[in-house]
Amino acid sequence: MRAGQFQEGTVDIEAPSASLTTDEKNIPLNKNVLVVGNVNEEIELNFRTRTGTVDTSQFAGEDVQLVVARMGDGFDSQSGQEMLEQSSADEESFEQTVNDNAEFVEVIEGDDLTIDEEGNLQTSYTPTEAGHYAFFLAQPLDKGDGFSTHNNDLSVSGETRIIGMESVPVQTRRSSADLVRDGKEVEAAENEDVYADPGETLTFKVDSLFSSEGEYPDSTEHMVLVYEKSTFVNSNLDITVTKDDDGNIEDVSTTSDITSVNGHVNVAEESTSFQSMGDGELNPTMSINSAGEIVSEAHEDDSDDGQEIDASLTAISGDSQDTVNVETNEDWDETKYVYVHIAVGDDPSQFAVDQGSLCLKPEGETCYDPGEEPDEGDNSGDGDGDDSENDGDDDNNAGGGGGGGAPAGGSDDGDSGPDRIKAKESNGQMTASTGTVFAGQTVGFNVDNDGSLKNFDITMENTVSGFNVDYADLDSQPGSVTTPPMSAVRFFEVNANGVSDDDIDNVKFNFRLDSSELPEGVSPDDVQLLRFHDGEWQTLETKHRNGDNYRASSPGFTVYAIGYDEPAQPSFALSSPSLAGTTASVGQATEVSATVENTGDAAGTYTVDLTANGDVVDTKEVTVPAGESEQVTFSVSFDEAGTYDLAINGEALGAITVQDEPVDQVDNNDDTNDGDDETGGSLLSGPVVLVLVLIVVVIGVAVALAKREDLQEKLK
Repeated sequence: MRAGQFQEGTVDIEAPSASLTTDEKNIPLNKNVLVVGNVNEEIELNFRTRTGTVDTSQFAGEDVQLVVARMGDGFDSQSGQEMLEQSSADEESFEQTVNDNAEFVEVIEGDDLTIDEEGNLQTSYTPTEAGHYAFFLAQPLDKGDGFSTHNNDLSVSGETRIIGMESVPVQTRRSSADLVRDGKEVEAAENEDVYADPGETLTFKVDSLFSSEGEYPDSTEHMVLVYEKSTFVNSNLDITVTKDDDGNIEDVSTTSDITSVNGHVNVAEESTSFQSMGDGELNPTMSINSAGEIVSEAHEDDSDDGQEIDASLTAISGDSQDTVNVETNEDWDETKYVYVHIAVGDDPSQFAVDQGSLCLKPEGETCYDPGEEPDEGDNSGDGDGDDSENDGDDDNNAGGGGGGGAPAGGSDDGDSGPDRIKAKESNGQMTASTGTVFAGQTVGFNVDNDGSLKNFDITMENTVSGFNVDYADLDSQPGSVTTPPMSAVRFFEVNANGVSDDDIDNVKFNFRLDSSELPEGVSPDDVQLLRFHDGEWQTLETKHRNGDNYRASSPGFTVYAIGYDEPAQPSFALSSPSLAGTTASVGQATEVSATVENTGDAAGTYTVDLTANGDVVDTKEVTVPAGESEQVTFSVSFDEAGTYDLAINGEALGAITVQDEPVDQVDNNDDTNDGDDETGGSLLSGPVVLVLVLIVVVIGVAVALAKREDLQEKLK
């Protein structure tokens, strides 16, 4: 089972090809993309035959269950290996392993979970919380009920087997990482490449965007990895599984044909989530030791047969918004590079990921490969994955008289689409015309005058014998329209003469909005293009492409507004302050409590101060979901006798009198350590470096396949 790739909103990171060798068999793993999903956005899951690995046609017509497990904070690589191994063991062992490691379990069944006649199944799941999710496709046997849940624990009835699995990290929302130079964001060139030079220290402006979701961690760790795309994606990862005489796995080792790294690794001491890397090189040769941890091995082969990859990594600990500097070398290849940003908050489920691409070539030369699939999760601007108009067929582009067809040259600004007709400026607006355009054809117009709109492409529903278009930025909201339902930053108008909306299938607009025009807390992902039609505003499907660039699709022409959704905000109220007692002895603890209610529409963190005679003696932070309340409790004691006036955030609690002699003191033999218990996390206790994530995911699948020989034989 595999998560759907290049879905709207996901971050899709291409991985090396990988194969598993066990019992003298070599099996391709077909796990070439790591998908990072988002909260409240659908994750597509596909179960189907995979050439050379499994044949799923024997399951045609079978009803199955989807077991969804969100892993707890303590989930690490050893737990992951155990879960994968137990997926092919007896049902009770798998059930226990899931219950030991998951903080949330759900079993889904129904009509849409029936495998079709070809052995294929497509389903989906929408996570409501961030975390690391494991998906298992289960087939109940012998008329058993299969898996079910009770009080968030997984239980099983009858014989059941696992026939598919997938893992997907889910973030609250995608982070933001942009290359900056001299304090300003580096704009994409006309061909949409973002340029940098080998040897340059790359400075990234990063933002976890946790605050936009009402999350305020004490500190945020940021990691940015830059690596040469072609070498990494086209490399091979060979995974070898050795077993003992009883068939139990003894060792899992991996070898990559990338045997050396040309770059830098800089990890700050405070960046504990990424300390496993340390300062030095990214060693691509790893294995799983007996404890289940991923460990780096020295590469014993000193031959020149292996490949070297240009890559560097920097990790810091700082604020939600920060800058990360990544060193490069002057001898790096002049080609396309991928950068990946990972932000980590106070706990492993609080993370965010972003990726983009850079062109390390002389400006003017492009890194775009026409034969390459566009990176849907990429900020590079190479394409959106859905633009197929420019397919090399000249008949697909409009032409003719009445102002001329598209120019003979390439795209005028690098946005994917057909060759575009250059508009002319006249009386404060941009105008252009075209000849006959046939049904199904697409004609594009470049109207860029440094205003809101760069260009647009019209795909025709009907054949039209020529028409004119005009575009103008508007200084303010025109009197002919009502006030938009969201905050509007800009207005513009596009009209066409000689063609109606009924003649148009769709119009794709490429527009811009400077990030400085957005208020603090508003993300580029919150920007929407609105269309005024039939007396009301319609919100159009809008996508943030990269930097200040956006794309939206409209069914016709009218007045448009560029707006944004106001971020939800928390609002707190303090109530029910309580003092457990009014007398105590020196050193005796007394409990003080109050209730914090969040009356806003977003989760948030509230700081509560306990004061004695006006001085702060203790502070706590409490995170409260929207519409809910949480109790905060202090335990306070004093070293000197006297009377102390207590208050919580200025709300008076009353006075407590502290005496030298004992006052009803009770020893509860409470040896609890109320301090923060800092424990060392394993390599997989949270979001980790991209290369390791990819390798670990592939290794995990390999371990599962190796343990499932009985199922493999049935699936071959």
